[in-house]
Amino acid sequence: PEEFNSSLDLLVLPGGADIAPHESGGRLSMYVGNQNPMLEFFDNKTLPKYIDSGVPIFGICRGAQRLWTMHGGAYLQDFPGHSQSDYKTDLAHELFYKSKQLPQLKVTSRHHQAMMIGKEDESLDVIISEDGNVEAFTFGNIVGVQYHPEDNGPNDWFTPQLISALLDRKEINSFTDFLPQK
Repeated sequence: PEEFNSSLDLLVLPGGADIAPHESGGRLSMYVGNQNPMLEFFDNKTLPKYIDSGVPIFGICRGAQRLWTMHGGAYLQDFPGHSQSDYKTDLAHELFYKSKQLPQLKVTSRHHQAMMIGKEDESLDVIISEDGNVEAFTFGNIVGVQYHPEDNGPNDWFTPQLISALLDRKEINSFTDFLPQK
């Protein structure tokens, strides 16, 4: 995990164990699940090198949460009442961008930790679920999605566009270019 390869076309940070509470300003509680020390080590020692070098990064679930917290985003260790997918391919959330529902796009939900919009985050370009959970964000060449795109099925018209843009080394400062135009 200490190895660094600046020639990567795209670094994908997958889902996985919970983020250790001390990494996001939280405290250990009965609501925090297992953590993965190797991922925490990578996040702290190697991931900053990829961020600083400009390698495009796509974070999924835990990977997105970690990128969000590294950029100072508000974070909940446990989000009671958050709707979940009963099965990994069940689509649970409608998505919203600037208060408008995204047409024909629902995503999976298999997490209890959540990226939230704090006062300092209000200017960020985000896509949210109906309960206010951040489901996607962008910081130029870094994109994170809370959902699992590998489980969304063929109706996910959104995620492949984001990945293609990152592979083409395009800066994504707004999701506007990736959304259907009326």
